[in-house]
Amino acid sequence: MNIDVEGRSDDDISAEVEAALRSLPDQTMWVIDDLGDLNMVNSLVNRAGAVRLLIITRQNNAGLIPNTVAFLPLDVLEEDDAIRLLISRTRRDDPVTDPALPEIARNVGYLSPTVS
Repeated sequence: MNIDVEGRSDDDISAEVEAALRSLPDQTMWVIDDLGDLNMVNSLVNRAGAVRLLIITRQNNAGLIPNTVAFLPLDVLEEDDAIRLLISRTRRDDPVTDPALPEIARNVGYLSPTVS
C-alpha cells in the first residue's frame, strides 16, 4: 500500500490505511505477509470494507483470531518442494537451473502461500 509509517502515530497510519482500502475496487484481495501482531486482525477486518484479506502469519495462536475469520494452519515446505512450487510459477526459459530459487525459498521461510 506504500504507506509511510516513520514517525507517525498509529491513529494516523490507521486512517491512511482505511482511506487506501476504501479507494480500492470491490472484491480486491489485499495480501498481508507475515503479520506479526494477531491482535491487529480484528481492526484490519473492520477497516477493509469490501476488500478481501489474506493474512499470512508465522504466529500459531489461533485464539487471537476473531471467530469470524477462518484460520488455516499450513506446514512449512521442504526446500525441494518449495523450489518445485517456485518453478511451477515462473515464466523464465529455464527456471530449473536458476541458482536464485533456493535462496528465494529460504528467504520466504518455505511457506507455500509466500512461495507461490
